[in-house]
Amino acid sequence: MLITDAEIIWLKEYYPGLRFIKRNSGIIAGNLHFDMFYDEANAKYIINPDSDCHPPSMRIRDSYQIEITFQNSEQDLPIVKETGRRIETVAQANNLSMLDFHINNDGSACLCFIFDKYTYLPNGFNIRDFMHNLLVPFFYAQSFYERDHRWPWGEYEHGLFALFQWYAERKEAITIDGLNQCIDYIKRCKNIKGYKVPTLILTLLKQKDNIKGHQPCVCGSNIKFRNCHPRIFNGLWKMKKDYESINNNYQ
Repeated sequence: MLITDAEIIWLKEYYPGLRFIKRNSGIIAGNLHFDMFYDEANAKYIINPDSDCHPPSMRIRDSYQIEITFQNSEQDLPIVKETGRRIETVAQANNLSMLDFHINNDGSACLCFIFDKYTYLPNGFNIRDFMHNLLVPFFYAQSFYERDHRWPWGEYEHGLFALFQWYAERKEAITIDGLNQCIDYIKRCKNIKGYKVPTLILTLLKQKDNIKGHQPCVCGSNIKFRNCHPRIFNGLWKMKKDYESINNNYQ
C-alpha cells in the first residue's frame, strides 16, 4: 500500500501529531488529535466542524496515542492500535471485554465490518478517506462511549454474526460472486464458545427446508431464533432465499 508524497503533506497539515517512524517503514505513530461532530439526523460525520453545532453535545474534541501500520496489499486496511491503553482502561472500568469496544484479540481496532470497506472507501484507499471515514469516527465513538456510556450510532455484533446483520440491511441485489464471498467468510470463521456455529449456518443455508424463527438460535442458547438474535435470523433468512434463487438460476 503506497502513500503518495501529496498524502504525506496532507497528513502533516491536518494531523501534525502523527509521524512516520521511518520514511519507508510503513508505520505512522503519535498523537491523533481530532475534532468531529456527528449529525444524527443525516447520519453524517463532520470533521473539523464550524462553531455552530447543534446539539453541541455531539461534538467531541479529543486525542489518542495510536500506531498505524500499512499493509503490503491494497485490499487490506492498515492495522491500527491504540497504544495509550485508554480504551483498555475504559473497558475494565465498565467490566466489558475489549471486543465490546471493537478491539480484536491482537489489539488492533476493528474499524469497520469487512464487507463495508468499499462503502467507506468508495474511491479505493486514500489517506483522507481513511482518516475521515474510518479512523477518526472510530475514536470519536470511543470517546462518546467513555463520556455517555452508549455508542453514538448503531453497531454490528462481532465476527460471523456481523455478516448477517449487514446482509439483512443491504438493499442492493447480491451477485453470485458476492454470495460466494459471504460463504467463504462463513467457512473461515471460528466456532463461538465451542459451538460449531459456522457449520450449522452452512447446513441451514443448504438444506431444502426453510429457516424457521421458532427453531433454536444458532448461538446455542436454545432460545427461539427470532427472539434471541432477530437481526441474525433476518439476515440468514434473506441469504438463504438469495442462495436458493441464484442456484436455481444457474442450474
